[in-house]
Amino acid sequence: MKCLQVKKMWKAGLMSVMLAFAFGPSGVKADDVIKLSFATYYPGTAAWADLDIAYMHAIEKATNGRVVFDPINWKGLFGAKELQGAAADQAVDVIWSSSSYTPSVNKLRVLLLGGPFLSTTVASQSQCMNYMYETWEPARADFHDNGVVVLYIRPGPEMMFMFNAPITGPEDMVGKKFRSVGEVIGNGLDNMGAVPVLVEAFDIEQQMRAGNIDGAVEMGGMAAVNQVANLGEGAQLVNPGIGPYGAGHMLMSKKTWDELPADIQKIFNDFRFKWTNVAIQERYADFGVMMKTVEEQGLDYLEFTKEQSAQLFDMMKMTEELNNLTAKFDAEGIPASEALARHTACAEIIDRVNPTPANGASDIHMSHVLGLSKGEPYEFNAAELSTNPLGL
Repeated sequence: MKCLQVKKMWKAGLMSVMLAFAFGPSGVKADDVIKLSFATYYPGTAAWADLDIAYMHAIEKATNGRVVFDPINWKGLFGAKELQGAAADQAVDVIWSSSSYTPSVNKLRVLLLGGPFLSTTVASQSQCMNYMYETWEPARADFHDNGVVVLYIRPGPEMMFMFNAPITGPEDMVGKKFRSVGEVIGNGLDNMGAVPVLVEAFDIEQQMRAGNIDGAVEMGGMAAVNQVANLGEGAQLVNPGIGPYGAGHMLMSKKTWDELPADIQKIFNDFRFKWTNVAIQERYADFGVMMKTVEEQGLDYLEFTKEQSAQLFDMMKMTEELNNLTAKFDAEGIPASEALARHTACAEIIDRVNPTPANGASDIHMSHVLGLSKGEPYEFNAAELSTNPLGL
């Protein structure tokens, strides 16, 4: 019960922070209201759904009631693989989706889902994708050509592994059936002698209980802790130390987008960076709650040493996999090499400005990122950060 109370108190505070972005009373005539349908592959009761619900409320208030999500408390109406196609066909207006389930269409995003091995903070992983989408046509085409527009990209938490039985290091993963996400990580697991299996997020616990999989690549934070706690005795949570998980994104049907008034489009565009920064702060806070819960509940938790993390990287042959996928996409006419170079250059800046993920949501650091989004040159101002390192 203590865990649930802590979680509820923290979420109440988080919702207040998120809704600070909202403004203005609603006084809109019914005929002027734009109703948007929403669907995803998980129910609105999921722990991580709070961020999406708060986003929709904030958009409603930011537009003074001209935009309404109907209904805001959704049901998982589509399978994960079908979601993006449903939005492209305008069967639904807005979706929460992940490119890990659409590898054949979002190829640049799939490449950059190697996120744990490409970025060191949750801030750079998500904001660099926002930046590339804003400033580089191929990144936009990765979505627009598939009938959707990016509303915001949520940063992933530190990637965690879950196991039915405890391990002591990467070598114990050999031979285990493992839920994977994304082509890069799936190939990496295969390289190290594990058996990658594509299992949707909400099926992980059931498949582990049934013994169909031995472990899972999973998002971190309370979502991972809750699953380990539910699995009970013998279950283990492992922090492999490989960086942030490549999370998904809020997308809108391009047909719906093209029908929106220009001022409403501007509000959505402004929120792309603002809400990602809210999400950065949420991810950082969630990690702290996760660690406190691990301690309070006495869960089996293993954190790989730096040497073990390096061993995992080598066993998965991640450099080789990233190079192979990049070459494959380049040969298909997809500018994967340039995408990686742009992402790396952006991450260098963001990671330098954000020595801890919490800084990604501060006013000072957000202004730097917003400047990047407009294509402005950026100079690292060490003096500014030394006098106010947290942007308070």
